Amino acid sequence: MIIYNVLSKEEKAVSISIMSWNILCESDFKGVEFSWERRKEYVTSHIKKNVSDSCSQVFCFQEVSLNRDHTQLSDLKRLFSDRYDVFVRRYLKDWGLVVFSDKELDLRYRDHFSDRFLILENKDMCFVNTHFPVSLNDRICVGEWLRSIYDSSDKSFIACGDMNMFPDDGGSRIRSHLCSTGLREVDLYTPQGELAVESFRGYPRDGFYGKLSIRPIDCIFISPEMRASNVVVDDVKKLYVQGEYFGASDHFALTARIWSVRPTNTQR
Repeated sequence: MIIYNVLSKEEKAVSISIMSWNILCESDFKGVEFSWERRKEYVTSHIKKNVSDSCSQVFCFQEVSLNRDHTQLSDLKRLFSDRYDVFVRRYLKDWGLVVFSDKELDLRYRDHFSDRFLILENKDMCFVNTHFPVSLNDRICVGEWLRSIYDSSDKSFIACGDMNMFPDDGGSRIRSHLCSTGLREVDLYTPQGELAVESFRGYPRDGFYGKLSIRPIDCIFISPEMRASNVVVDDVKKLYVQGEYFGASDHFALTARIWSVRPTNTQR
């Protein structure tokens, strides 16, 4: 685990602002009290307050509904100006991995046989947005594919997303396997500056609600020459239902500033 807390003026100038968030797919299975219409304002306002012109930005979302009868994707698109490119990859029929990236990064889509990855590259960087499956065997398989994506790249590497890294269900094994390649997992902190012990709480019907995972299941992995700062995992608790506050999503939002200490146009 690695975290760098202080950025020099030069490092701030070349850093990239990252947000990764599973925003919970728009659907009926949570019931009307947790519908997108009730959560939309809180999700979009939290995203909007993180949009900035101070540096290049990449926003990675998981579990975005691509159903034609839903507005989740169009609501997200309204938050971003023409300064951003948008990339979408469909998985699990109507779910989408979605990335909004600053045009100046000049990211381009890279194909992969698994729809669990949205891979973007420019001349210096490979960027992966992912959502791991729930079952252990499938997670191990997707973890192996992520490792192979990293091994096959000679660029600076960032991977983030909902990786379902429950430590009591194979998460520690997958973490160790990824880090054995040289990848490093970034420590995540609460807005109060404490080491985060969770990034998912669920809703009451999930059976997960209120259970600490002792490690965040949403992750950011970086290659050895990358550095990270201003790393926060934020439980956006805004939804007020029957006298209790719940998250705007069942996952917390991750934000970070990431930069490379390697000169550009050099191979990893």
